[in-house]
Amino acid sequence: MKNKKNKKMPILLKILGVLTYIGAGFLSLLGLIFIFASKMMSELISQDYFKSIGVFGFIFIGFVLIGVGIFEFYIARGYYKSENWSRVVTIVFSIIGVIFAIIGIFKGLVSENFITLIVDGFLIYYFTSAKECKEWFLN
Repeated sequence: MKNKKNKKMPILLKILGVLTYIGAGFLSLLGLIFIFASKMMSELISQDYFKSIGVFGFIFIGFVLIGVGIFEFYIARGYYKSENWSRVVTIVFSIIGVIFAIIGIFKGLVSENFITLIVDGFLIYYFTSAKECKEWFLN
């Protein structure tokens, strides 16, 4: 285990950790809503595609959202514990996000994907190039 008693965590990394914790909480809450309101949601939706999903589909989506929320919680925890795997996972997911944002821009969804492109591009830059971030995870 690394000894970080005399190292100060970069402030931007603290902010990203807090935002990741908040995102994990929202995903888990949304998953619970999907699970507990699945019957009502499947009855209210009038589109044939979503109607075919049914109650069990909404329950499945709820559990997936909770799982992603838990995974995001551990990523945020990894930021605070200086675990390099959380940095690598963030870089990989950000690269995937950039790819999908570029595809979305070419499909005509410019405004939504442009914001995603900027945020994911910044995360890739910060986690790969910022000196204080690399020192926090690698030393």
